[in-house]
Amino acid sequence: MLNEPLFLEAARELAARTLRDGGGDDTQRMRYAFRRCVGRVPEGSETDELLSLLKKEERRFTEAGRDPAQFSGTADPSKAAWTAVARVLLNLDETITKE
Repeated sequence: MLNEPLFLEAARELAARTLRDGGGDDTQRMRYAFRRCVGRVPEGSETDELLSLLKKEERRFTEAGRDPAQFSGTADPSKAAWTAVARVLLNLDETITKE
């Protein structure tokens, strides 16, 4: 599912909503996005890992020669980074599997 166009569109929308409605800082936004996907608040280690991924993706999308618009539909590196994190969240086993 990670490479399906529909999931990229879903990740773009989750990223946009997270940036718009998720709160004033990245930790609040991460909790918002995580809860929308799995229905619970992330544990501290989960938040830390996802925030680390977010920072890595922000650095990657600000490198010379990178075009965030190809990935996120906008030139904003922050939106592209959140789109990458949203793709991860949407592909968690906990998001996909209902028990």
